[in-house]
Amino acid sequence: MPTYLVEEYGSELTPSELNAVARRAHRAARQLACSGTPVRWIALVALPSDQTCLHLYEASEASAVHEAVSLAAITVERLTEATYRTPTDLADSCVHGGSRREKDVDR
Repeated sequence: MPTYLVEEYGSELTPSELNAVARRAHRAARQLACSGTPVRWIALVALPSDQTCLHLYEASEASAVHEAVSLAAITVERLTEATYRTPTDLADSCVHGGSRREKDVDR
C-alpha cells in the first residue's frame, strides 16, 4: 500500500495535546479500516519549533487519508505520497569481517 505524509501547521502543542491528536488520528483510521476503507495511521512526528505535526499513513489512495484526517479533525496543509525506512526494513543487515551488507528495501 502507498504511504502518505500529512503536514499540519498550527500552534505549539503540549505533550498531552499531541497525545490527543495522535489518539484521534489512530482512532479515525481504525474506524475507517473496520468499515472497509483501507487506511492505517502509522505515526505522528511533532516539530515544536516549527509548530508542525507530520502524520504518516498507509492507504490504498490519498482520498482514504483525506477521509481519515477529516474524521480526526486534523487540518491538512499538504498531503503527499512518501517513503520511509525503519530498522525492521534493514533486519538482514550484518557485519562480516569488517564489511557491512544491508538488504535492499523497496517500499
